[in-house]
Amino acid sequence: MNPSSKSSTATSGDDNEGPLTFEKVWRMFKETDRKFQEAAERSKETDRMFKETDRKFKETDRKFQETAERSKETDQKIKEAAEQVRETSRGITRLERQFTSMWGKLVESLVEGDLIRLLNERGIAVEGHTSVYQEGRRI
Repeated sequence: MNPSSKSSTATSGDDNEGPLTFEKVWRMFKETDRKFQEAAERSKETDRMFKETDRKFKETDRKFQETAERSKETDQKIKEAAEQVRETSRGITRLERQFTSMWGKLVESLVEGDLIRLLNERGIAVEGHTSVYQEGRRI
């Protein structure tokens, strides 16, 4: 390698060759400063992203808490509705028993009071054998 080619590579920006000069040191400081600024910008962006992620986590947590509260309210409403259904069912059963009991007593009293004879006299034929039951027992 001849000396002219060596000097052309040294002046082309290769700071690793040749003696350390003020210009080389200055360029290294500028390059280091630029890298620090880039790192600071990346750090700011990372901080912004962390803050945004934290905000999203808090929002998600709030939504989960709202959903849990709604779920508790829904569970309570379901329990109340189930109790209302049970009460209604008991009431209907009570009414059904009362109605069938009263209906049965009416039929028993009609049969007991010669209903079959009255129906036959009016031309309504009652066929078959009838037995009289009172309060579920044959009399």
